[in-house]
Amino acid sequence: MEAMLQARLNAKFAESHRAYQEEMMASVTQALSMMFEKAGRQPPAPVADLTAAMRSDTTGLSLDYACTRLTTIRTRHRRC
Repeated sequence: MEAMLQARLNAKFAESHRAYQEEMMASVTQALSMMFEKAGRQPPAPVADLTAAMRSDTTGLSLDYACTRLTTIRTRHRRC
């Protein structure tokens, strides 16, 4: 998450971050493709779309965790 924010602020970093993200997405897509192939199953949607959905879910879960953690920390400090 922090890297995504930094990429918005720094054009040079954004280039390397974008390349990293593309490489990561390609690797996950390849791994998912291999898993479906090994299982002898057809993916329910294009594998690249499944990869994008997984990334979105992961980002959402990270944000949810961060917000929950922040709320917990703030609540604890209020009680003191």
